[in-house]
Amino acid sequence: MKLSSFIREWKKQALFHGVESLKLQHKEIQGYLKAVEKEGLI
Repeated sequence: MKLSSFIREWKKQALFHGVESLKLQHKEIQGYLKAVEKEGLI
C-alpha cells in the first residue's frame, strides 16, 4: 500500500469517526444540561 493511499484512507476514517464522536459528545452535553435543569441549578 502506498503512503498516499494510506493517508487518504486514514483521513476518510478520521473524518467519518470525527463526525460520529462529535454527535456522541453533543448527546452527552445535552444529557448533562437536562440533568442540571432538573436539579434547578440553572
